[in-house]
Amino acid sequence: MMVSGLLIYSFLSVREQEFLKIAAPLLAIGTYTFLMGSDSGIETWGYMGPVSVPLLRGLNDMSVGVLLCALVMDHVKLSEFVSLLLEIVSVILIFLGLFTDFSGEMVTVTAFLVLILSLTAGENPVSRALSENRVIAFVSNYSYTLYLNHGILVKIFQVVGKKVHIPCVIGVYLVLLIIYSLITKKIVDTICGILFREKA
Repeated sequence: MMVSGLLIYSFLSVREQEFLKIAAPLLAIGTYTFLMGSDSGIETWGYMGPVSVPLLRGLNDMSVGVLLCALVMDHVKLSEFVSLLLEIVSVILIFLGLFTDFSGEMVTVTAFLVLILSLTAGENPVSRALSENRVIAFVSNYSYTLYLNHGILVKIFQVVGKKVHIPCVIGVYLVLLIIYSLITKKIVDTICGILFREKA
């Protein structure tokens, strides 16, 4: 995940437009086509020849996030009716994809992407309320840190989870993940601040 983030940052620093218009869309189409064609679906691990599938997934997911961000920053706006309609349909499809056999993974993934876009580019009361919510703002600020750290704690809790009641484990896991992420982000921000201040 860290390697994926560094690679994308490097691409954007050197060839931003080529990455946004060519590399990222091709990566998303190719990765999702490969994952949906495999027996394991999105949760595919291991290697595909010399290529690490987790690295490919990380590159793909972050690239899609960059594309969505670029759309919003380019002032793509959705009307109140369209954004609200997309949000309702997306939530229904996500619910069906997660809790029933009605739709497949590709539908669920697409619904998540549409939901994110409609929430960030939409002009309806739900979008505005979420954009002004302090909890959402906090999660947005620490989402990458949480993403990087969750795998470390998962390994530990996979052992503990076999002996403790699952809801309890999940609750403790989330609390520790947030605390750990707060600490690590503060350390990284401090180190980066010192390094960049010295270069300046």
